Amino acid sequence: MHGGYEQAVSIIAEVNMCDFEPWVLPGLSAYDQSNDPERYLFCPRNYKDVSSHRADRTTEAGYWKVTGKSRSHS
Repeated sequence: MHGGYEQAVSIIAEVNMCDFEPWVLPGLSAYDQSNDPERYLFCPRNYKDVSSHRADRTTEAGYWKVTGKSRSHS
């Protein structure tokens, strides 16, 4: 990256959100020095197995539910 963007991006943590409960996510933010209730995270895609297109959304307390309508990716 060029032009000082490294610092801007480094304050956004990369976290596999589907491994954690929703109430844990705010504490995983790389930038926690603000009173702003919004937090941003990069989340890599995690699949059930190597050949699967299904996301692994299970956590210790349950699972992340899919919401919204399916759309074609054309």
